[in-house]
Amino acid sequence: MKRMSVLTATALILSILLMRAPVTSVGPVAEALRRTLGVSYETYGIVSSLPVLMFGLAGFSAPLLFSHLSTRTALSAVLGLLAAGLALRLIEALSTLLVGTLLIGAGIAILNTVIPVLLRHLFPGHISKALGIYTAATGCSSFLGALFAIPLLNATGTYAAALGLWVVFAVPAAMAWLFSDSLQLPDLRICEKGFFSLSSVAGSFRNLPVILTMSLQSLVVYAMIAWLPTLLISRGMDPKNAGLALSVLLIGATAASLLIAPMIRLFGSEARLSFALTVLSILPLALLFFPGDWPFLGCALLSVPHGARFSLALILISKSSASLSQMLALSSLSQGIGYVLASLGPFVCAALYPGDAHWTGV
Repeated sequence: MKRMSVLTATALILSILLMRAPVTSVGPVAEALRRTLGVSYETYGIVSSLPVLMFGLAGFSAPLLFSHLSTRTALSAVLGLLAAGLALRLIEALSTLLVGTLLIGAGIAILNTVIPVLLRHLFPGHISKALGIYTAATGCSSFLGALFAIPLLNATGTYAAALGLWVVFAVPAAMAWLFSDSLQLPDLRICEKGFFSLSSVAGSFRNLPVILTMSLQSLVVYAMIAWLPTLLISRGMDPKNAGLALSVLLIGATAASLLIAPMIRLFGSEARLSFALTVLSILPLALLFFPGDWPFLGCALLSVPHGARFSLALILISKSSASLSQMLALSSLSQGIGYVLASLGPFVCAALYPGDAHWTGV
């Protein structure tokens, strides 16, 4: 483990805090957003898909960005981009919402790919544990975004507060990275001779399970994050409990991610664990359509595969990489493809839900 300065630790913690909250805060205030802006469910489907789509498209740019800028400068720029997007979402207008969401998605996309690489550099002997804690921390970010969205809406009377107030964390994070100790950070400016290109990663058949694991995890999770509250409200649940149900899912996922190392030992291999998590993520879905408190149980059961699968994907990325540059390239490729596929989830939900409290085929 490498000793971190206060600035580096602060920048890392604030960055991780911002990696999901700006996305998970949207679902609980979806109805208020639609009413204020006068948009359809199809338009909301686009809004909820944009950040995840950007997670994929912008994620591919991470190796290029970090090959031309120092790690400290690049991270500061990324957090500045994120801050600009959050500030734009404070304005109640569809245009600023869309542009801000695009910037937020691009900023988080690059953080998605590089933060695991930083953790491998900072905790070389404890990478599985570090990635499990990191996943739990991003789960906390997801939970906080969903938990505070409705209270912020009620306190301010505007959906924009729930979506944009996270800027108060993004600006300090950008400054902390800018003035952090560059000697504590890895140099990811890769020379041409040692460059591990995206094409060479894509051509390696052994990386296919990594890409598929990340894709499946991303597809299911972000469809749930964007549409679970709307689904539950359409089934008769009040908005406060619908947001609470999403929080149950995210809290449980946070706890499950901390148990990834024991889970791998229990099942004997990453492949067996991945299969088990896939099965466990399918069975509880029916409970979401039951009346009363059954959806809370469904969310609790779904939280285990959701949390563990993300940790598992990151561990596979690290184990498949011989160096930090390889890990950055593979992280960029697998998360890029995974999140592009994940962006289809909210679109499918929008197609299934015409806004009349009835889901197609349900």
